Order: sequence, then structure tokens, then C-alpha cells
Amino acid sequence: MKNNKSISFKKNYLATAIAYVYVSLALSPAYASDTEIYVDTSNASAIAPNLMMMFDTSGSMKWCINAKSPNKDGEACNKSGDLSRMATLKKAMNQLLNGDNTVTPAIAPVPGYVKMGLSRYHATTEKGGYVLYPVRPLDALVAISPTGVVESLLTNVSADAIQQSDATSSGTNTSGDLKIGLDGTTDYVSGFQFGNVMVPRYATITSAYVELTAKTGNAGLTTWEIVAEATGDASNYGSSQINSRTYGGVTNYSPDAWLENEVYKIPVTAAINEVVNRADWCGGNALSLRIKDISAAKALRTAYSANTAGSDAQKPNLVVSFSIDPEKTNSCVKIANATPKTTVLTVAKGNDDATWQSNNTNFSSTTTSLPFNAVVSSTNKTESGILFSGVQIPKGAKIVIANLRLTPNDDYKTTTTGWWWNPVTTVNVADVRIDGFSSPDVNFCPSTGCISATTAKGLALTSAASSVVWKTPDLTKNISETINVTNIVKDIVEPATWASGKTIGFKLYNNTDTPKPAAIYSFNGNSSKAPRLEIEWTAADEINNLSPLETVREQIVAVVNGLGTPSGTPLGAAFSEASRYMYGLNPYNTTINDYDSRTVTNGGTNSAKYISPISEDDNCSANYVFLLTDGDPLDDANVVDNVKKATDVDCTGGNAVAKNWNCMKELATYNNGTSTKSGAPKKRLYTSTMILGPLGGTAETNMESVAKKGGGKFYKATDTGALAAAFTDVVNEAMKASGTISAAGVAVNQLNRLNHLDQLYYAVFDPKPNSLHWEGNLKRYRLGTDGVIYDNSTPAKNAVNSDTGFFKSDAKSFWSTEVDGESASAGGAASKLTATKLPTRKMYTYTDALTTLSSPVSLQEIDFTNLGSTTTLNTTLKGKTGTSGTEYINLMKWYQGYDISSLTSTNTPTEARQRLGGALHSRPILVNYGYTGELATANNADNQDNYLFFSTLEGSLHVVNAKTGEEKFTFTPGEKLATLKDLYLNPAAVLPAFGMDLTWVSYRKDTDGSGQIGTGDKIWLYGGMRMGGDNYYALDVTNLDSPKLMFAIDGGKTGTKYARMGQTWSEPVITSIYVEGKPKRVMIFGGGYDDKHENHALALPFADIDKGNQIYIVDAEKGDLLWMASGNSTDSPDKLVDDMKFSIPSSPKALDLDSDGVADVIYIGDLGGQVFRIDLDRKATTKTNIAKRVRLIAKVGQTETANLVNQRRFYEPPAVATFKNTSGSLFAAVSMGSGYRSRPLNTVTDERFYTFFDYDVTKPNLLSLEDSALQAVITHADLDLLDMNAAATQQNGVGQTKKGWYVDFPESGEKALASGFIFKEKLVFSSYSPTASSTTNCTPVKGKTNLYTMCMPYGKMCWAAGSEPTGFNNYKKSNVMAGLGGEPQLILTKNPSTGANELNVLVGTSVDKGIFAGITAGSAQLVPTKKWREKTKK
Repeated sequence: MKNNKSISFKKNYLATAIAYVYVSLALSPAYASDTEIYVDTSNASAIAPNLMMMFDTSGSMKWCINAKSPNKDGEACNKSGDLSRMATLKKAMNQLLNGDNTVTPAIAPVPGYVKMGLSRYHATTEKGGYVLYPVRPLDALVAISPTGVVESLLTNVSADAIQQSDATSSGTNTSGDLKIGLDGTTDYVSGFQFGNVMVPRYATITSAYVELTAKTGNAGLTTWEIVAEATGDASNYGSSQINSRTYGGVTNYSPDAWLENEVYKIPVTAAINEVVNRADWCGGNALSLRIKDISAAKALRTAYSANTAGSDAQKPNLVVSFSIDPEKTNSCVKIANATPKTTVLTVAKGNDDATWQSNNTNFSSTTTSLPFNAVVSSTNKTESGILFSGVQIPKGAKIVIANLRLTPNDDYKTTTTGWWWNPVTTVNVADVRIDGFSSPDVNFCPSTGCISATTAKGLALTSAASSVVWKTPDLTKNISETINVTNIVKDIVEPATWASGKTIGFKLYNNTDTPKPAAIYSFNGNSSKAPRLEIEWTAADEINNLSPLETVREQIVAVVNGLGTPSGTPLGAAFSEASRYMYGLNPYNTTINDYDSRTVTNGGTNSAKYISPISEDDNCSANYVFLLTDGDPLDDANVVDNVKKATDVDCTGGNAVAKNWNCMKELATYNNGTSTKSGAPKKRLYTSTMILGPLGGTAETNMESVAKKGGGKFYKATDTGALAAAFTDVVNEAMKASGTISAAGVAVNQLNRLNHLDQLYYAVFDPKPNSLHWEGNLKRYRLGTDGVIYDNSTPAKNAVNSDTGFFKSDAKSFWSTEVDGESASAGGAASKLTATKLPTRKMYTYTDALTTLSSPVSLQEIDFTNLGSTTTLNTTLKGKTGTSGTEYINLMKWYQGYDISSLTSTNTPTEARQRLGGALHSRPILVNYGYTGELATANNADNQDNYLFFSTLEGSLHVVNAKTGEEKFTFTPGEKLATLKDLYLNPAAVLPAFGMDLTWVSYRKDTDGSGQIGTGDKIWLYGGMRMGGDNYYALDVTNLDSPKLMFAIDGGKTGTKYARMGQTWSEPVITSIYVEGKPKRVMIFGGGYDDKHENHALALPFADIDKGNQIYIVDAEKGDLLWMASGNSTDSPDKLVDDMKFSIPSSPKALDLDSDGVADVIYIGDLGGQVFRIDLDRKATTKTNIAKRVRLIAKVGQTETANLVNQRRFYEPPAVATFKNTSGSLFAAVSMGSGYRSRPLNTVTDERFYTFFDYDVTKPNLLSLEDSALQAVITHADLDLLDMNAAATQQNGVGQTKKGWYVDFPESGEKALASGFIFKEKLVFSSYSPTASSTTNCTPVKGKTNLYTMCMPYGKMCWAAGSEPTGFNNYKKSNVMAGLGGEPQLILTKNPSTGANELNVLVGTSVDKGIFAGITAGSAQLVPTKKWREKTKK
């Protein structure tokens, strides 16, 4: 496999400048469910852990499991029902590998995709360790591919080709370079036929890519279509066209810019998976692929072909990783069989031999003899043809030897006449030339009639190199002659055109110009003496039942069962040897007997090197070394030198035991890092440890320390059950760690960014498939004026991997003392929760009833110094957590932040775990409390008193100092404390615990405009729970030392107007509206999410009305319900709206149309693809009449067309701006995208981005108009399709006759999962596409993010074709980052060099400087999101 080379502040503006010159970056991944992007298990085997088990094989392993000294002579452990330690180990490993249903609980076998290997102590103790079995997938079939990976190098010059994209019947060229895209004016496709692909039928392809080497450097954004030919055995391009073939499903891929001679990996997983799951596929067959540029503006890529490559390294190569059930009985794969088979053939019918003249006359298939020596003239010879039809030799067979047996019909011997002194010698047989017919489909007399002599003469022959000249002076009647025709038969049978049942044919004729009478019997002359062909051949046996084939699992079981106890205890050196293997370093001991030959290259030489099981491309799979011992490491075995030479890590100590422990701790620490001592990146290697048996003391303490420093877990077992359970947990932990966001970068919560000046804050998390508890962190980076996101290294480095959009493994975030970029849990705010800080950590809850409060009440602070007392709060918390006594104290200490090994432990915890929960959907918001120092320096963020607020999946709101990363306090609602025990135990779960998973919203009032929050000022917070529940909480955090609960909304409570609320997904809007004639601060939110939308296959239209189909307005200070609209009469709403049948998880969009500081209208969408406008009535004298109407303005989902293709949903608020058309009519452009956010991988629904024109909202008499006078509901019939590829649309946009337009997303499954914005007449929005963005065998998240820009209001292109900003192709910038990039955010920053305000667009970790290049920010003022809008454009 080949590798890639590859603002001065004025006082009266202080409040606004400090508090609001930031953009809250609301990007939204979401399967509550949108976790499918992170935990989708369809590719589970692609993220398989690599697990090296290192076992103690010292003499003490013969001791009884619980013995502290050797057994007495002759005493067996089983006399007391006990087992030896080694027997216990073997039994537990057999249970782990094979499963055991006879025990309780039953033990399931380890999944077959897990990769496992074995190490032990070297039989010669002073040599340390011995890698006994390489790390391989357990269910890999050894005879096919013990690594689960196969390759097919394209070497046949006819196996790759190019063709013009619009040609079908001709033009396929196999002789030149491979070209994809536009070369000059010619658009090319490339075809590839890969032979002998040893993937069994019905395997699951976990990763597949084609390696292409760039012949020239090529750039230009483009999209490719990748398809596989719909056949189980593809032919090459020697005699067929690329485009004339039938192809299967389409995969789209956007290639990078190419550099000359670099190797690029093109993902083809879906295409290969389609082929190998065909009924006519068999492993060992050939398959073909076609790659075609499908972009509107095509770009060329040129690669070496098999014909033009200078070496095998430059030739196209297919690399496939797969898994398959080794017990499958209907598979198919061809296994090489070395035993030759013999096939004997005879001419079977009269028409299978024939004669004709070489001058194209006299064809006959009825002749009784074949006169192969007849010559009329040098240009007219008799040619004889012989066919052997229906040959039962399988495709792919190899010819060992082939002999043609011919029987003369008379004596043809040399004779001598005349006198002895003048003899006359007559030779009656001339040399015979024998050629083969190259086609295996030759037929002299098909059903349409026999062929002509001309046709026979023109039949194509095998190569001249294989031709045979048969020389024989004498022939005896009825005595057969044997001629070796092996090379001719090879030319016919071994090419890909051959198949069982076809024909082998020969042509015989005089190789001289001298006529001779010699002839042989034909079928018609004597069928028993007709020509015969004997072929000895070998071929792969076609296997359908895979169960007899040996697996890696079976081999490992055999190795385990064969373990002995031949050595001392060189644990440290054995740990180092196992690490060397995992990293692919040289063995410490280099003689051939010091390693297993399967584990190295260049074995038996001084350059022997371990073959690392960790793929260079694999940035997700966890890598573990598991160390098991029953005692202290007593043997030195050069451990200091071994570790030093392997890692450059120094470790010393006194005696052998001390050296071992010191070196093991240093090595575990090194392995747990992501860079070498020289700073080069490396893979993380976790270490888990076990003590087997009763030994405790320093050995147990040291093994526990090694595991902690190694990022793993420590275990202790004294019986088979405990050991088997520990083994199972080791594998489960490795499987959970696999798929985390590691070397490629952490999983960025795309809801979680904001920028303040040049500061960016990211909430990050580690997705843990099949795990309830997901960990995370909060990290800070810096945005450079060059658009680069920098870390805190010296000098600062680009923190982001431009290929993926994730943080680099060597990035160091602010607040972190060391490199932390590829780990979500390392560094960041979590690292500030040290053991010295935990005793004074402020942690609050509220456990009383969630009723309306007459005034704010203080939150309840948990007293961690008094957990054993019977306080009211302790009693309440014991009830909520379901714990008591020691278990309660340990659980609460764990919650406080201590590392607790067991809830029943009696040890006093002293070490901090330094962990936070993951923030999957809650973005951090920044709130300013003032500044320090002089006014002139208040623009310096380091002089500002800023705090970050974000909540996590653990259920806690965290308040963090934005400068230091230190936590101020946490708040956990009482209901969420009930989940603490489960979070600690972390059982397997399909979805994580969702905790408090919604972004908080702040209201900040600086009464005197001083810029300092003090007496009379207010800072209030409002937060929901999203998938974590159905409540809202309002907090007064004006005084951070004394936070208060203002009120809570108890969603789902029977007997209230909140009874049918859904999960609280709707991020509230805090604004002012008129209530009873006066402005009032209110909180507006949608009714929430009904989790029935998790079911993507519900029958349409829905049978029942959703929960959460309401809009609420409540008093932002008191929490009193002021007004609601609903589709349920049972809610007793102020407005009953029949069309409101669907959940409203979206945040509202409240607009102040007249700039008086009070909202006039609200827009909001629902999960039925409907959009509503609420017209607020400022003159209303009662709360019931706060809104004049709730108007349905558009429907483009199931209420328009009830099928899954049109089942569009709106999860996000629209972007809105007002414009005038050419007739002077004023209207609002309401822009929003549809997307099944709960199922982002869905490809069934045809998602779109819409701009609806609302001509009513701008009418001055809107509130006095009757509904009948308003604009009709917009449907697709009222909208234009914006064709992004049409030149007229690019220049002018759509026409003005309709009520808006829509973009039909071009990629399969592409959808809008976030809001866009309109600024300076430009609409900017993002999309998510589940198509591949990476070729690695595992990616941190699935899919990619694209960015679109259109000029408003009619959607024309904002630049001339050909002069797009960097990265754009017309309207679209593809693949700005992997995974969910989310909502594009406009960032206003000041260039320190020029002093100019610059406008950038941030999507995830991708910064675009081109969209607003050359446009000055002017007087644009950015205020909290959902509060600013584009002014009217004339």
C-alpha cells in the first residue's frame, strides 16, 4: 500500500462595544438523535481497536490463583477446586474469544472486527518480551487475508482507459495517461478494471479507495461521480468501451488540488460494497469503476496509468478493507489450490473441424481428413481448423501443460528409392505450423450457417510468440502424435475473456512451400481417432461455505492454549517490546529467533522492523496495550536501554524492580501522548493493566499508576469470572475509545462558537458509541487577521487541519499547559479543575418544586465537606441519586471532580479527574461584567471581565472565566442529579445522556451605561434542556457569587398550559413587545420537539397532532404566561390555529420593523414544512390580544404533498430582510432551509433552501386588514427554481413574477441544518451533505459542510463567472470542513495594521475572507444573534 507524501472606546458606547461586538455562533448538529453522525455503527469495523495483550509467562503463573507462594510438591490446584493462574488466564481468554453461555451473566464473544494480538515474556528472560501473534481482526480468514485488507494493483495495460464523456460506441483509449475532467475542450472519464479482488461475496466493505498518482499538478474545485459496473466479473477495455457498460449507484466525491507525483486516495467504499454483494460476484473476480466529472465548471485531474507509470508505485491500486461472518454458507471466494487437474478433450462433432484454402476458397466442415500439408502454391495452402468446445476449465485457471494429440490417417514416412550409389529420399511430412484462435468463441458452423473460407482465413490468432512449429519426419497410421501447445492454450484460457464452457481452437498448415500428402483423421473420418487435447491446470477452488476456513480467532485461541511458563518477570522490557511492535519500530533483539516472522519485515537481518498494525490513515481507532502480571517485575532485562532506544525517554531507578516501575510509568506517559520527544506527531497508545492473583501492596499501586498515566484502566482479578469480566471490559473500553475524535481533531460542537475580538471559544466532545457518558471540554483559540485560527504555542501555529476542519494533533489551546489538540478531554477548562481547586468548587442545584416564584430564590449550594450529615439537602440528594452511605459520598465526590475507583471504596479521594461533560448542542455564550484598568485599554480582551456560560450532557451549566478558563460555578437542576449514578457507571447505551443540552440565552442591562455591572444592573440567563427534558430555567446571575433561580417552566406538567410541550429545543428569544399598551421584556419560544420525529418512516400524513405545536410568550422576569398559540383546543390557547399540527423546535425570529426597540412580528417554522408569521398588536389592551393573528404564509412539506420525498422540516429560524422590487413594492425576503436534522444521514427527502417573499408584513395597515385580504399561502407552484448552472440566473437571478424561489440541493442527502444570514444584500447559508469527505478508514464524523452565497433578493450570483472568491464554484464552496460545519457567522474584526473593520465568515473552523472582500463594514453594528437584520434595500 502506498503512502501519501502529502476600537477605541467612547464612554457612551461602552456597554454596546464590550458586550455586543461579538457574534454568537449558533451552529447546530442534531439527531437528538443527530448523534447518528457520530455513532453510526454501519462502519463499526472501520474503527476497530488495535489491542495487544501482553501476558505474564513467568514461573509463578503455575501457582494457584489465590496462592501467595508456590504449590507444595505434587499438589495440584484443582484439589481444592482452584485453578492455576495460567489455567485461569486460558479459561478466561477462551470465554472472551468464543463466548460462554454456561455462566451468569453469559459472556458474548468479542466482535470479529476487533483486532487483537498476543505478547509474552521472552523464553530467555534477559531479552525481555516476545511478540507472539500479530494484531489482526479476529474474524479475518487467514487463507484469504489475515489482515482483512486486500489490494489489487492494476498492471494490465488494457485494464485502465479514458473515453470522452459523451461517447459510447468508440473512443476508449488504453495507451495514455488517465484523465478525469476537461482537458482543453474535451471532457474525459476514466475507467479501471481491478482483477483478482479477493473479497468474499456478501462481505461488508469498511473502507475502500483507489490510489492514483498525479502525473501533473491540477487544481480547481470539482465534483466527481464514482460508479461501479453492474456485473460480478468485469472485463478489461481491450475490446469494449467505458461508457457502453451498465453501472450501479452513484457516489459523489470532491477531490483536493493535486500536486505532481503525489498519491491521492479516492474513496470507493460504496461502489465496491455494491459489487461484492451481487449474487454473481465471487472473491477473486474482477470489478470495474468509472470516475466522471459532473461539475458545471469542470476541472482536470491527470494520473499515471498502468501503461505510462514508471514503476508499480505509480500504477492505480485498489485497497479494500472488509469484514464478513466467517460462518456464512452462501458466500463465494476462490482459494488457490496447488493440486493440478487434468481435462481431456476430443473434437465432439463434425462441424468442429474443417479445412479451407488460404486463398479464401473451398471451406468444408464435412471432410474425412485434415490435409494440413497440402500446398497449391506459396499463396494457396490448405489450412485445417480444430475446435474443442464446451471446455470445463474455470476462469482464472492456470495452465500447467497442454498437449495436442493428432492421429495420422495413413503412413507418411520417409522413403528411399534408386540405386545405392544414387539414392532418392522422399520426405512425406513437412513442418507444420500450429496457431491458436485468440477468441474463445470461435464457431465454424453457428446456427445461421457455416462460415466462409474468407471468414475462416481471417480469424484472429494467438500471439506469434506462442506459435508452435511441429517437426516430424515420419507418421504411422493410427499412431497418435503429441505436440506441446501449452503457450497457445495459455493465450486463450488465462485472459479475462475466458469463461468455463468456451472453446479452444487451433489452425494447422504447412510451414513450408513444399506440398506434402500428410493428413490426420477428422471427426467425420473416424470419430474415435479425431484430434484430442489434454490439459493439466490448476485453479482456485470456489468456496461457498466459509466455516471450514481458519480464522485469526481460532489461531489466537490455539496460541493461548499453548502458553507455558518458561521465564522470569521482565515486565518493563516486555511492555517496551509490545510498544515497539505497535509503533512499527525495530525489535530490541534482532536475531531471527527473537520475534515471530509474521510480525516483521526484513526478518533475519539487522534491518528487521515490526509491521505496525496501526494504519497511518487511521485517526480514530483506539490502540491499547494490556499488561497482565501476577507480581513485581523482578528482572532488569535491559529495560532502561530498551525504553531509551525506542522512545528517547529516560528512566532510571535503583534495583531491577524500581527500574521496571519507573520505566513503565515513563513509557505509559509517553505512549499516552501524541508527539515524540522531538515533537513529531505519533499515534496515541493507551495502557491498561491487571494484577492476577492476591498480590497487593506496591505491585498493585504501581500497576494502577501505570494504567492512570497510560490513559487506561486498572483491574484486579482472583478468579476466572473476574478475569473474564475484566477482559470483556478491556475490549469494551477499546471499542468505546475507537471512533473518538482523536488525531484528526476533536469533534467540534458546531453550535459552540463565538468570537469576541480575536477570541474563539469551542465546546468540544468525544463521541462514545454505545456509551451513556460522553466527555467534553471548553477550549479557546485565537482568530488571526489573516483568517487563520491560531493556538497558544510559541510561536503560534495554525490550529486547524485544513483537510478536515478539525484541530491538529499538535495544537495547544489557550488555558492548556501542553499539547491537547486531538483530545477533547485534555487541556482546556477541564484541566483547570485540579485537586487544589476542587475543595472550594462552587456547585449549586435546586431541588424544590418548579412553581412560579414570587421573587428569585437562591440556588442550593452543595456542601461537599459535610456529605455524611443528615442535612435536608443531603437527604433529598440521596433520594434523587438512589444512593446512601459510602456510595452516596463517593458519588458526590465524583460529581465534585475527584477520581473515584469504586462507589464502595473507603479510600479518601485525592486525585482530580479533570473532566467535563460533552457539549453537543449547547454553545458557549459570552457575557461581559465590566473591565479593569483605564478606559483607554478596555478594548483589550484581557482587561475585560468576561464569563462563558455553557451546559453539558452531564446536566450542568458551567460558568467559566473567559480569560483564565477557571470555573466560577456550576448549576445542575435537581432532576438531573438523578442521572449521576448512571453517568458514573456509564453503561452501554444507544444514545448518550443528554442532560442540559440547549444553548443558554442572556439578557444584559447596564442601566447607567458605565460598562460595569453593578447595583441596579441585570444579567439574566434562560436555558432549556433539548433532548434532556422539557423544562426551561431562568437564572439571575448578576452577582456571580450569589446566583438565583428566577423561575422555571415545568413542561409536560398536567393541568397546565405547558402539558403538551415537547422537549425544549427552541432557543428562547428575549425581546420587548407591547403588552397591554406598554413595552415589556418577554421570553418567546416554540413548543418544542416531539420525539416521534425520530422515526423516519412514520406514515404520512401523520395520524396524530404532534406535541410541541405551540408558541409561547412569557414574562422574562416573573415567568408568567402572557400569551400562547396552539393547534390544540385542549391547551385553551389565546389563538387556536388549526394549521399548527406539528412540533415547533425552532427558535423564533422576532423582528423590529420600525427600529423602536420593540418587536412587531415573529416568524417561525415547524416540522411539517410550514412557516408562520405572528403579527403583534401594540395597541391591544389585553394579554389575550397580544397578537392580531397567526398566519400560515408557506407550506412546502407534507401538508402540500404527503410523501417521504417531500417530508421537509424546518428546525431553524429564517434570515429576514426587506427589499423593494422594480415596481417599488416593499416586501420581506424570508430565507430558510429544510433538513431532517434528527436524521442528517437521510437521503430520501428532497431537501431545499427557500426564500419566500412576504408582501403583507410591510403594509402599514397590516393590523386592520382582514385575513381574506392577505397574500395566499405560498406553495411550490408559487416559487421559481433557482438554476445555479444557468448563465441567465447567475447574471440576473430569478424573475420577479413569483413569490420567491428555492435551491434544490444538488448532492444526494444534502440538507440545511442551520440558519443563514443576510448582510449587505448577500444571503449566506451552509448545507450538510452525508457524502464522503475523507478517504480514511474512519472519520471523526460523517459527511461534509458546504457554503453558499447568493445576492438578494432574486438570487443572482454575487460575482462574475470565473472570478469567484477562492474555493467557490459559482454559488457554492464545497467541503469547507468535514462533518457538520453548521451556521455561517459574520465576524467583524479590526485589522490592527490598517485599523479597518473587516468582514469574515466563519463556518465551524473554516474562515472565508472572500465573500465580503472589498466591502467595508461601515456603520454596521453586530448585536446578539437573532436581533440584527438587513435594512431595506431599494
